Amino acid sequence: MVEVSRMAYTRVAANAVPATPVLRDVDDGVNAFLADHIRDLEELTRSRRTQPGRFTDSTARDLFRSLLYDEDAGFLAAVDTLTKRLIGSMDQRTKPGLLICLRAADDCAPRTRLEVAM
Repeated sequence: MVEVSRMAYTRVAANAVPATPVLRDVDDGVNAFLADHIRDLEELTRSRRTQPGRFTDSTARDLFRSLLYDEDAGFLAAVDTLTKRLIGSMDQRTKPGLLICLRAADDCAPRTRLEVAM
């Protein structure tokens, strides 16, 4: 079973000023929804219909490590930085969306996810 232990989300759009990230409650319904989404993404990767994420710079790798291992303050600092980096790379052609950063674990291993819903 996938269990989400930390989650923060924020609206992203070109030229947006992001809100300060806060940890959000994860009730059973939210956990079930996110767990299904995680399993769907993993299946897409296993079936080669999408590729796993790759880091192109050490800063991004370190931010994802913070999402996976840091306590609340470090997790939220990583969310804030990732949000600002994403907004900074968006232009007027990019649709607004919701950026969800979370930490989840299952019977196999802990994992992090960065989701952008557009």
